[in-house]
Amino acid sequence: MKLIIVLAIALLVPSLGYSQDEPDFDLEIESNFFDGDDLPSDDEMIDDAFVDEPEDIVDTPPPLPEQLPPPMDFPPPQQAEQQPRNEIPLPTEQDLDDELPENEVIVDRPKTTVPMPHLQPSQKRRYIRHPYSEKGLTRITSDGDYVYSVKKSPQKSAVSVRFGMYEPTNLTSDNGQTFENIYGGSSIFINGDYEWRLSQKFGYLGLKLGTGISFAEGNGVFENDPTLEAKESYQLFIFPNQLTLAYQFRYSESQWVIPYIEGGGGYFGLLELRDDGDVAFGGAAVGVGAAGGMFNLASLTPDAGRGLDRDYGINNIFLTVEFRGIFSFNQALDVSANIVNAGFRVEY
Repeated sequence: MKLIIVLAIALLVPSLGYSQDEPDFDLEIESNFFDGDDLPSDDEMIDDAFVDEPEDIVDTPPPLPEQLPPPMDFPPPQQAEQQPRNEIPLPTEQDLDDELPENEVIVDRPKTTVPMPHLQPSQKRRYIRHPYSEKGLTRITSDGDYVYSVKKSPQKSAVSVRFGMYEPTNLTSDNGQTFENIYGGSSIFINGDYEWRLSQKFGYLGLKLGTGISFAEGNGVFENDPTLEAKESYQLFIFPNQLTLAYQFRYSESQWVIPYIEGGGGYFGLLELRDDGDVAFGGAAVGVGAAGGMFNLASLTPDAGRGLDRDYGINNIFLTVEFRGIFSFNQALDVSANIVNAGFRVEY
């Protein structure tokens, strides 16, 4: 402190205009204020004016006591009840040995070496019952699509309609004119039927009741000269009523091509109209035999087939092609003919 005061006085004196050469008064300094060489230099005085910052002081922790106090006796924490998670229960070894039902879904184990809480690395397949298997889930695609097995509605009956050409070559008039001379050959033949399902234990057996119409138009001829055409016009209508048993060689719901045979009898009614107002009618008992095939169109587009079943109760739609033979038991009205026809069949 004394050193700082001396420095302040030494610096203040020149600023007040005093000269060291001609002092106005004598400055008396006691000889015993600084003893000889103990007087510090200017540099030492400046350095001593600045105090160095103290170094960081690290507190040394007190030593631990030789005996620690006993821990406090806290009650054990109560574990919160875990909510059940929607996890798929793993089957037991006994379940894996049992036969896999049809509605099971096969799930491959992930190929990983990291231990997991519910799966262990293995090359074997694990069969896990999926929760949706009871709803018809059969498989899950790689894209995550769920594929369900949809049961079809019960199929009890069917209707069919077919189109062909009908030409009774043995049918003649009272004066011996043939069907071809008057009506010019074949005529359009439209036939439809309704089928009741009787059995499907070994193949499908059904009872069919059908009818239809055949129409032809022509001109009369003269008796003495059949080559000359008369002015009168004729219209002939034939109604092919039939009752038959049909058997289908059908052993699977997904069968694409189904052969079938059919046999029975019926009655063909005839109605002939003339433009002058005359009407003639008649009929003949017949025997019927047919063979053909049905092509399942619904199996080509399964999604559309399931939609028809869901919305309208239609199980299947078939394209049918058949050969049908008609055998007349009435020689006077011999309506026998062979018919090739095609059409559609709808089952529901």
